[in-house]
Amino acid sequence: MRPNEIGKIISELRKRKGLTQEDLADACELNVRSIQRLENGEVEPRPSTLKLLSAALEYEFKSDIEREEAKKENKMQETLLIMSVHLSGIIPLIIYPLIIWIWKREESPQLAEHAKLAINFQLSMGFYLFCAGLLVIVLIGLPLAIVLGTYTFFISIINAIRAVTEQKVSYPLTLSVFK
Repeated sequence: MRPNEIGKIISELRKRKGLTQEDLADACELNVRSIQRLENGEVEPRPSTLKLLSAALEYEFKSDIEREEAKKENKMQETLLIMSVHLSGIIPLIIYPLIIWIWKREESPQLAEHAKLAINFQLSMGFYLFCAGLLVIVLIGLPLAIVLGTYTFFISIINAIRAVTEQKVSYPLTLSVFK
């Protein structure tokens, strides 16, 4: 929660209780200027200050802060999973994005979409590499396999970076197998 949001809550709760800023400062053993700065959103309160304010105003600030921190942590975990799904293309392990898609498709539509893109890409590259393997007999298969492997490596890294920076992810040469 941002300091100005906390400040609004402190101000509203103080007024509901019929307290002046001086009364609240005395109850929390703080100076009046600290209460003014908190209410104006000029500073972010320390955990110890929030504990004192919680007791004086009979309000649990901690749960709001914990909720915000949990949201940030969930977003970071989702970002890491999205990045790992794209990086799984470096070593074509189609099972990893498939597991992530099955596990998180209801919980995170964004993650599910990224997993589907990675699955389609890996299936396509697998098919292309299989065809390149068949073409080894004609001697064009080995250079084609090297080019495909290099392409897979770099496009996986590029899309992992794009996903983390919230840019549009695209896999050229990908067949839409998994919808």
